[in-house]
Amino acid sequence: MRARQANSRQFGRAGWLIMMLLGVGLVVVLYTIKTRAMQSKALVKKLEHRLSQEQASVQILTAEIAYLKSPERLRRLASDHLALGPVKAKQTLTLEQAVEALPKKQPVKTEDAQ
Repeated sequence: MRARQANSRQFGRAGWLIMMLLGVGLVVVLYTIKTRAMQSKALVKKLEHRLSQEQASVQILTAEIAYLKSPERLRRLASDHLALGPVKAKQTLTLEQAVEALPKKQPVKTEDAQ
């Protein structure tokens, strides 16, 4: 009977040792997972902040494009710098007038024809 008690005591000690090692291993794994989760959360927060900055930049650029493309601004620039204005009716030509106004092309002479 003493042998049985000694055997169960040794098994108990070995069991406790295994349980302690398992517990320490689980704590290490849990700490590692928690650290990685915190790092991932920080990265997500950083990316969300950068995304909001980019969205603000897009809104600013969209507003600038709308200003640059405004017809009134382009009309003012054209009249100030290029002396351009609206086309008047007497400046337009009909198709027949345009054909008559174009110079006639001279036939191209090739060496084979000579």
